[in-house]
Amino acid sequence: MTQGSGAPAEPGGGADGRLTVLYNGDCPVCAAGIAVVRRNDRSGARINLIDVQAAPEALAQAGITKDAVVRRLYTVDPGGGRRRGLAAFTAIGDAIPRLGWLSAIARLPLIGWLAHQGYERVLVPLLYRWNQARTRRRTGDPSTATDRLG
Repeated sequence: MTQGSGAPAEPGGGADGRLTVLYNGDCPVCAAGIAVVRRNDRSGARINLIDVQAAPEALAQAGITKDAVVRRLYTVDPGGGRRRGLAAFTAIGDAIPRLGWLSAIARLPLIGWLAHQGYERVLVPLLYRWNQARTRRRTGDPSTATDRLG
């Protein structure tokens, strides 16, 4: 499911040259970040947004597991190159000129290292556990925590 241009989802980035972003649409924090991307790429000309909860078939096409996307943001460039975590955020910033300044800051040696460490060591585990707890409360079934987080 593509959000932005309305074109069919192509997780490999497709022949259209857009960067594909795979995200967990059930995560409120993720959804807020994607809303910023959507506002800055209103026509969907640069970014192909795919909520893996709504379009799980995109995972197989991209060669990425659902659990991986639930834990971290992923991008797939038109050539099929995959990035995750902070590298995915910088790819988004590179694709959308209005967000390019964020990519530039994230590439500064000390700031980039700190941002990567904060994302991987703090944000990823906290969001993952929070989403697992939300799923268990909503469904009452702990086995669904990695099947559909949110």
